[in-house]
Parts: sequence; C-alpha cells; structure tokens
Amino acid sequence: MPRFRPMRAARLHCILLVALLLGCITSTLRANELPDSLLSLSLEDLMEVEVYTGSITGTQRIDAPVAHTVITREMIRTTPARNLLDLIEIYVPGATYVDHYMGPRIGFRGILGDQNYSFLLLVNGRNMNLRMLQGPQYELENRELNDIEEIEIIRGPGSVTYGPGAIGGVINIKTRTAASIQPGVRVRTQQNLGYRYTNVFVEYQSEKAPLQVHANASYSRSRGIEDPDFYYVCWGENCGYGYMDVDWGENDRGSAAPNTLEDFDAQPQLKLNLDFQHEKLFGWLRYTSFSHTKQIQETVFADGPGFTGIQGQSLALTAGHSANPGQHLELRNTLSFDSKSYRDVAGVFRLDYPHDHILQRSASFSENSLFFQSLFSSQRHRRIKYSLGVEAEYQWYGPEWGEDDNTFLYRFQSPLGYTVLEESSQFYQRLHDSTTITVAEERIDGYQTAAFGEVNVRLSKKLVALISARADKHEFSDPAFSPRIALMAQLSEHDHLRLVAQNSVRLPLFANLYSQDRISDQPAETERIAGLEASYTRFIRDRIQVNATSYYNKVAQVSWLGTTQAAGRVGTFENAGVELEGIYSVPQLYFGLNYSYIHQLSWSPTANTEAYLSGMGADSLDVFLPDFAESRMNNLPGHALKFFSNYNLSKHFSLHLNGRCFWDYGQSEMLDKFMDAHRSSGTAEQQAWMQAIYDELRDEGYTRPSFTSNLQLSYANTHAHVDYSLALYAMNVFSVNHVRYIIQYWESGNLRQYPRQCGFIKEPLSLGLCLSLKF
Repeated sequence: MPRFRPMRAARLHCILLVALLLGCITSTLRANELPDSLLSLSLEDLMEVEVYTGSITGTQRIDAPVAHTVITREMIRTTPARNLLDLIEIYVPGATYVDHYMGPRIGFRGILGDQNYSFLLLVNGRNMNLRMLQGPQYELENRELNDIEEIEIIRGPGSVTYGPGAIGGVINIKTRTAASIQPGVRVRTQQNLGYRYTNVFVEYQSEKAPLQVHANASYSRSRGIEDPDFYYVCWGENCGYGYMDVDWGENDRGSAAPNTLEDFDAQPQLKLNLDFQHEKLFGWLRYTSFSHTKQIQETVFADGPGFTGIQGQSLALTAGHSANPGQHLELRNTLSFDSKSYRDVAGVFRLDYPHDHILQRSASFSENSLFFQSLFSSQRHRRIKYSLGVEAEYQWYGPEWGEDDNTFLYRFQSPLGYTVLEESSQFYQRLHDSTTITVAEERIDGYQTAAFGEVNVRLSKKLVALISARADKHEFSDPAFSPRIALMAQLSEHDHLRLVAQNSVRLPLFANLYSQDRISDQPAETERIAGLEASYTRFIRDRIQVNATSYYNKVAQVSWLGTTQAAGRVGTFENAGVELEGIYSVPQLYFGLNYSYIHQLSWSPTANTEAYLSGMGADSLDVFLPDFAESRMNNLPGHALKFFSNYNLSKHFSLHLNGRCFWDYGQSEMLDKFMDAHRSSGTAEQQAWMQAIYDELRDEGYTRPSFTSNLQLSYANTHAHVDYSLALYAMNVFSVNHVRYIIQYWESGNLRQYPRQCGFIKEPLSLGLCLSLKF
C-alpha cells in the first residue's frame, strides 16, 4: 500500500495567509516595453537601452548576460506565422521543433525531449507552464499573435533569473498594455487557406487620466490540413508503415491521416486579455483555451471512428504596485493566481463508450497556483546595484473546471498508478479490479519557496560584473541552487565581449515530486546543466551588427527509469556549439542572417534505460538495445542557416521574406541503430521488412537537408481617420524536402516501436490574407 503522510494543514494555511497579507502591497515586474520613439534608433543606440532580460538589476541590452532574440510587434505583424512556434523557428538561431503525438516539442542548443519541461514560457514575467506535465503547452499553439507587444527568447540556461526549469531556454511574451498603444478600437481578421483556419481579433483602448484600460479578445477555429501527406511507422503493434490512409497497415488499424493543426473535437481557440494601469497600480487578466488533435491513427469509439486529442483552458490574474521607500530604493511585490484545466481524451476503452465519455480520458484535472513575489532593489552607489527577492507559491490539484471531484484522474508513478479523489469515481469503479488505481487520502498539493539575488558592479568604465544566485525549495525536493557569474567588457567603441559561467537546475515535474515523496524515502533527483558561454558583438557604421557566440553545456539528465516509471538520473551528456548572427538595418530595410552548429561531445549513462525490440530474434525473444539513446540530440539538425528580410517598398507597401535550411539531422543515427539491430538479430522476414522501411524512408528524403521559405506583401494606409492594412502571404512558397518530423513514442511494457521515432508530415504551400482596421 502506498505510504501517505498527513497533510501539513497549519503550515500551508500560514503560507497562504502571509501571501494574502503581503498581497495588499502587490506590484508587478517591470513592463520592459520600448517606446515607439526608440524604433528610430540605430542598432548601437538600441543596445544601450536598459532592459531586464536575464537580469533582475537591469543592464544595457548589450550587457544582458544571456544569448537572446527579441521579436518585436512589427516583426510579428509582417511575418506569416501560424503560431509562436513558427516565429521562434524563423527568428531564433538554431531553434526548431518537432511534433509529438501529444503536441509540439521545442529544441534549443541540443535540448529536446518528449516533453517540453526544459523550457519556461512566461507571460509578462509570470510562469505559464503546466507543472504536472507537458510544460508550456497552453500558449505554443495559439494562432492569434496580435495581442503580443514583444517576445524575448533566451537560448540556453535561465534558471538563475526565471526559476527552476529554464535549463533549455526561456520564452517571455509581453502582451500589449494600456501604456503601449493609442486609444481606439482595432479589428483584425485572418484567413489561411492551406491550414483552413480563421482568426478574428478585437482590441479596445481607453485613456481617461489617471486610469488606462486596454482589452482585447480573439476567436480562432481551424480544420487543419485536409488529408495531409503523413508518413507513419507503427511496426511495434504490427500495424505497418507508409503514408497513412484507410488501407494502411495491418490488424484493422488503417485510417485517414489526422488533419494537421486541426482543433480537437471542434473546440475553438479563445483568448481574452484585460489590462489596467492607475499611476503605480497595475493589473492584468489573461484567459486562453486550446485543443490539439493527436497525430496518430484513428480510434473507433462506440459512436463511430474519431481521433483522440487534448483540450485545456488557462486563467491568470496578476496585480501589482511599486513603491520607493527611499531615494535609492525600490520595492516591488506581485500577487498572482492562475488555474489550468486539462483533459486528455485517449480512447482508453475505445468501443465500450462514446468518444466524449469520461472513461475515454487518460487525464482529467485542474492545476491551481497562488504565487507571491517581493523584490527589493537599491543603488546607493553609482557603480553598484543590487536586488534581493523572495517567492512563495502554493499549488493544488483538483477536477477540471466545472466538474465534480469524482472526475479527477491522473497517472502517477507506480505503484500509485492512476489516482482519483473519491471511490465513487467511474474510473475507480471500472479500473480497480484490472489495474493499479489509488484513492488519494489527502489533498494533492504542495508548496515551493525561493530566494534570489543579484549584484551588478561596474568595475571600470568598460567592464561590468554580474553575480547572480537563486535557491529553490519544493516541499518534496532537496534545495536547488543556481549560481551565475558574468563579465561584460567593452573592448573598443564598437566591440563588446561577454563571458558567462553558470549552473542551472530543473526541479522535476509535480507528478514526479509527488510520486517520489510517497513511494520513496529519497527525494526526486534534480536535473542540472553547467554551462560556459562567450559572445562577441561588433557594430559597423551604425548599420551592421555582428554577433558570434560559442557555448559548452554539461547536462546531468533526469528521465524515466525502469518499469516503475520512477524518475532518476540516467546519465550526463556534453555538447558544444557556435551561433553566428548578422543584422543590417537602415530605414528601408531590416535584414538578418544567422547560422548555428551543435555537436554532442560525449554521453555517459549512469543507468540502464530499458529498450527492447520485442519478439524480433530467431526464437521470438526480446532483443536488448544497449544504450539505445546514445545520441541525445537525435531529433535535432546539427546545422541551421536562416535569413529574414523586412523591406519597405514604398510609403504604403512592405515585403517580408524568410527562409531556413536544416541539415545533418540526428534522426539518421536512430534509424541506423534500428537497422543494425535487425541485421544482427532479426529473422529473415523481419530483416526484409526493416530494409523496406529503411529504403522507403531514405527515398522519401528522411533526414536529408531541407529548405523552406515564406513571403508576405503588406499594404497600409489611412482613409477618413481609419487606419487599415491588408497582407497577402504564402507559406512554404519555395521548399525542398521540407517536412515536420514526428516523435511517436508508442509502446507498451517492453514492446518498442521499431524503427522508433520515424515519421513526418509534408508541409504544403499555404496561402492566406490578413485585414486590419483601426478606428
């Protein structure tokens, strides 16, 4: 029987009470918006603007202690992009993403896994990740981008500033606020023909001093790419391989391919933002919804065939106020509440119930959080600034929004297995005789605290040192410590050098922490990345900016272990890479070109991650694959070359063009490993089948170099006091071997899909238009 400890009610209630009392003096993080007047500055002048990217004391942009990319409102407006993922892939050096059947997975600098938990996604500085699982799923696939003022993307570790979890990168969305736009009403609509989606956006701004109010709302519905070219391998369940259709595969598992980027169960995407500012008082509300159709074969339910999928809703409320208790002092506090509702329809009992029955779900819960932060900053000396802060967060889990307690379901680690809140749950009634299912004897909750600080010292006119540290403690973990030291030097009037050494920590997901606390006396292990980074920047005639960055990372990686599904250290891998960027900017043209290279240096496993090919040997025995994941970057290209250009053709017309080329895909190593395993251990029939798959994948261009490009022509004018604009765009207008790779991970026990992770969707030419009116 799993071990449960009594709830520490008094301690938790005290934390809540303190947070609520401190909330009376709440404040917000700095908005960091660039005024419109800054858009006319030269590249070098822009680098002197003070920002808080990767820092809590603030630095000039050129001295930010992180490698980062800023995507402005103008870049978003002129770029054809289906969602945030496209913007990241277009503008961020080396960044890309693959599809997992549970949703897209981001890759920066060799960090990419079957969940996005190595990345943090923030909105106005607030962590929006789903902490139970999946990471930043709620914002990544949202098609409406018009509510965004700016996006900051940090490549590499950022836990010391943004909290445990940011070992792969940080995505910080800054929404449009009451202070960033002019009063009026704006309406925008977008129609994409290839992906068959429609977006409608409405924005309102009111300014009656001293109160400013801004609100926007959007509605989006997508039917996705109809009958896409989806190459799928599912030999692990003896289904088949090839382009998916109704005649594909064996065991009656053939089906039409799921529509790519289709809303699941016809659930549209909704978004609502409300922002107000009254002198130093600030507050915002954000609601989003999303749904994702899984990219796997069709399932037959009691009410007919259909696809499985995920759907969720998110609500965040933040309020704040800042104060200056002394001439050189600033005190800022924030109080936030957020809640996420999540449902995974997996077709658990397929033919037994209709698709919308509660027993077809594999997860059904809400995740809730009350968060408080207090930050104290001082600059008593012109050369020294420092900031100290504390955080407290209480997390609790319950049923989906509007559902009863007996609908809660989540699968924790064995032997907890599926967990429900009440024995009256239909899940419990159906599953308790056939599988491991546990009734939680207490509330599923926990709390987390943190302390952090930073000292910014100007050692000389041309040398700045930044020393930062953060300590995090979850109720179910050991303390996690993330230190960083950075030196920023101005070598000459136009040359700058940045050196950074840091250690970032990722606490396990709440599901791992909670499970480990109840099944073991040892806390769950943390994942750590130790990194070194050197960056050089040169400005040429105020028009050209050149950046060169090199980095080294050593990752002590945590993953699933064994049949108990416990999380633990699986090994350490090292990688290194370079990133080269060039930007040319004049009033008529903004052009960027970047190249990145990443290489794995070593992999030292410390645990056996089980990997078998079931029934493959001559005697139908399982064939063990030693260290099947030797390549820790098997889903990423080793080389990436990208360019983008925004060109003002005239006063009213502008042209955007972008392109990206990837090559040296790590997927080829995984494919070759399975091929070798079959050659050495498979039967003659299995060898022939594997060879056929191998040859067909290669013929279809699997892992070959790929290129694609997007084009947009925009027209803007004013008539009768109405600003209007029209944009026509084409995505994948010129492409060579451009596909979206799929991570499948479809397995049961020791049964491994083979070849594993081999699949892709061809992305077609897609046309669209956007119309915007401002009154």
